[in-house]
Parts: sequence; C-alpha cells; structure tokens
Amino acid sequence: MRAGMNKFWARMAVSPALLLLMLPVPGYAHDHGVARVEVVLDASVLTVRLDSPLDNLAGFEHVPKSERDKQAIQTMATHLRTVEAMLRPGKEGQCVTQSVDLTSAQLDPVLLGNAGAPDATRKANGKHKQEHADIVVTWTFKCAAPEALRGISFGLFEHFPRLQRINAAVVAGHKQSAGRLSKKSTALKW
Repeated sequence: MRAGMNKFWARMAVSPALLLLMLPVPGYAHDHGVARVEVVLDASVLTVRLDSPLDNLAGFEHVPKSERDKQAIQTMATHLRTVEAMLRPGKEGQCVTQSVDLTSAQLDPVLLGNAGAPDATRKANGKHKQEHADIVVTWTFKCAAPEALRGISFGLFEHFPRLQRINAAVVAGHKQSAGRLSKKSTALKW
C-alpha cells in the first residue's frame, strides 16, 4: 500500500498549483460541510482519496464512547466500504475495486472495519483528545481501459447529508484539473 501512496504523491507533485489547492488554510483545522478529494489515474491504477471532517460523515467528531456513537461510526464505515454507492468510475474505464482503506487518528481502527488492526495510531500520537476529528478514505481501482476513463460520479451526498461541498483535484495521465462537487453537481469529469 505504501508504494501506491508514494506513486499517488509523486503524481500530485507534477502540479504544485494543484497540490497547493489541497492544503488547508492556515489557522483552520477543517471546514464542516466541506471535504477534499484527490483523484490520480496512474497507468491502470485509479486512486481516489477523500479527506473529510468526521462531522460531515458521522454527525459528530468526538471520540465515540457510547454504543450509539460507536454504531454511527460502524454504519458510516459500512457505507464508505460500499463502493458502488459512494463513487462510480465511468463504465468506459472498466474499473474494478481493489481496496478501500479508512483511517482516522481519533478512531479505533476496529470501528472502521479494519479487523485485527492495532489501536496504535491513536495512542501513539495522542490526537484522539483534539476537538476536530478527520477521516481519510482511499479507494483503489484497477482499470482495464484507463485511457477511456473520463470521470467519476459521487454518491456521497446521498448518504451523508451534512456534506455540502467537495473540492477536487485530478491528475489523469498528463491531464490535470480541479473542480467543485455539490449535491447538484456530483460528477467529476476530465
């Protein structure tokens, strides 16, 4: 997985301007209602990375202690792992899901569906006590016809009503673009 992430960041480095668009504004931990998506198509591998305040997807951002909160996190994780409901690469690309990875410094990996995962990340960095929690979801696909792929449709807004906007950056081959998705505009084209 690390090799894939290194390729991801190497492709993002092609355009410093796009990378700068994805950086948070200094002084702001995150923006409720807003998420970021980074899309990289490298050869036949399509990687889609969502970075969002936990509040957008779970309805809260504190460490879940009650059974109700834990259930909300598990339900969120189940939705995010149901790839065909969250995002759909264009059929022309013939893309097949390879993996889904959910991470959060504030959440127990087991609640996210990472069975058998150690709880070391949260304990090691101590971020579980901070007020603003984030989650990162990485979907990876293998595409049989990557040169034909021209876009992705997102279903996130249907399942997470607190999500209002997604700022997106795309690196696909030699093409680079940026866009903004909303409840009324759910398709990202390149």
